[in-house]
Amino acid sequence: MVLSMLLTKRDGCARIGKIVIDSKEFELPLLIDFLKKEEFEDLLNSMDFGLSPYVIKDIDSKRFDALKSRDENFLILTGLKTLSPKRIVEEIFKLVKNSKPIYTPALATPINLPLLIYLGIDIVDNILPIVDAYNGIYYTNDSKFRLQNLKSLPCNCPVCLNGIDALKNSEYEEKSYLIALHNTYVMKSQIELIKETIRNENLRNFVEAKA
Repeated sequence: MVLSMLLTKRDGCARIGKIVIDSKEFELPLLIDFLKKEEFEDLLNSMDFGLSPYVIKDIDSKRFDALKSRDENFLILTGLKTLSPKRIVEEIFKLVKNSKPIYTPALATPINLPLLIYLGIDIVDNILPIVDAYNGIYYTNDSKFRLQNLKSLPCNCPVCLNGIDALKNSEYEEKSYLIALHNTYVMKSQIELIKETIRNENLRNFVEAKA
């Protein structure tokens, strides 16, 4: 595998660019969509996730050193969801000045995505939005709701255009998949908006408005 990274814009710790694996390009910041996992197989197969989550390094440093990720191209911070928000920020700040793309598996949602990218995260995924979808959780850019409590759908994505009754009356598996699709649409929309704020050097104001 041959990997190269080209950065085209910075706004603080956030950055826009692209990574190239062999001949396949991925734009940063990048959302790995596990509903379309086949599109990201080359990227995921190139990553060494190790056998120990990143967060264990402060609990059992010897085991972490023996089993940690030894990826030469990416920094992969697994298990951050188990930490407090303050600790997550501290751990990211320790690494943000590195030159490798940083990936935080199973951490991002549409709500925390602006802050994660502001802190310097380059690669996220939609694992949490998918898991939440199977628990009936419906996301917007700023909030999350239980589908059963909604009276209407505040979104115009292809899933929501069919109306709330069609979604609520679906069988569990189909309903969960459709909510996962919607949650992923929201993630993609949010990440494209974040890219525009980086290009306009306005990400900090965007994040502060969210906070």
